[in-house]
Amino acid sequence: MAVAPSLHPLQRQVRQLGRRELRLQWQYALARWLAGMLLLVTAAASADYWLRLEDPGLRWLLSLTALTVGAWWLVWLAPWRQRSDLQVARSIESAYPQLRDQLTSSLEFLAGDSAVNSGSLALQQAVVSRTADDTAGLDLGRCVDAWPAQRSSIACLAVAIAIGTLAAGQFSIALQAAQRLAMPWAGPAWPRWNDLKYVDPPRRLVRGEPLQVEVIDARGHLPEQGTLEIWFDGDHPGSTHQLAMRVTNGRLSGRWEDV
Repeated sequence: MAVAPSLHPLQRQVRQLGRRELRLQWQYALARWLAGMLLLVTAAASADYWLRLEDPGLRWLLSLTALTVGAWWLVWLAPWRQRSDLQVARSIESAYPQLRDQLTSSLEFLAGDSAVNSGSLALQQAVVSRTADDTAGLDLGRCVDAWPAQRSSIACLAVAIAIGTLAAGQFSIALQAAQRLAMPWAGPAWPRWNDLKYVDPPRRLVRGEPLQVEVIDARGHLPEQGTLEIWFDGDHPGSTHQLAMRVTNGRLSGRWEDV
């Protein structure tokens, strides 16, 4: 069974730096993705709430759109591959110009790159040894900028707190919206926006008396105006009379003189 060769300390340092860089990139990407998904789900749930969607096709479309956009956003943001050792080494050399191209050359020697291993083995070992000494006192960690990942995490936390506070203030609505978005084939139906009720409706009128009708909304969403359709016994089924109604003293009122 073949045994993998052990890595030189230089290779381990560079590879560890590459892994740290990849972790920070994932932190940055996931924080941005999560913040975006929170905003997207909030927007979709709000649209469902305000539009009172009942058509299953529209609800499926809304949920699938949110899911598709979320998946695309993750694929687009995610760093799917760690940078190679040589790419990381070039970043280190940019941060520490005094290294020139020593680090990349040393890594190529250690990797056994035939394109650069045509020289003396002793000379190659001397370059590697000198590079190891030159990098021993350097803070290679500063070559990786952690601030973008930290900044995106802070922004994600702020978005989560804001949306969480909003949802906590309207917990039942937020829970129902989440259930409807997660289960477009089912989920609880939204309550009606209006719950109109007559106030002391007349039971019987003498011919010639005025008809006074008042309506309130138990949910407090009384419209500014409305129309009452009246059908008299004996009239054609499609024949109705319309009574315009306006808000007066917090009630939707209409009056028909001389019925």
